[in-house]
Amino acid sequence: MMFAALLAKLEKDRAFNLGRNSLQGLRDFKVLGDSSAHNRRFNARIDDIDRIRAGLRVATEELLNLSRLGKGQPEWISH
Repeated sequence: MMFAALLAKLEKDRAFNLGRNSLQGLRDFKVLGDSSAHNRRFNARIDDIDRIRAGLRVATEELLNLSRLGKGQPEWISH
């Protein structure tokens, strides 16, 4: 499934009920990824990623909690 289809499902499916910041972070990630993949004269740089990092962090945390991996400390996360 393409990322656009996954994002559309997350936006429409009430079971996920992601917050505004999470959805915006995922949308920003999609724009940056699409630009990097489809524009031969553009490659995302670290400062581009830094600008969307907070939204991605929120989205990642929400998705982890929804998947129940966010409960407690998963063994694959190291300190």
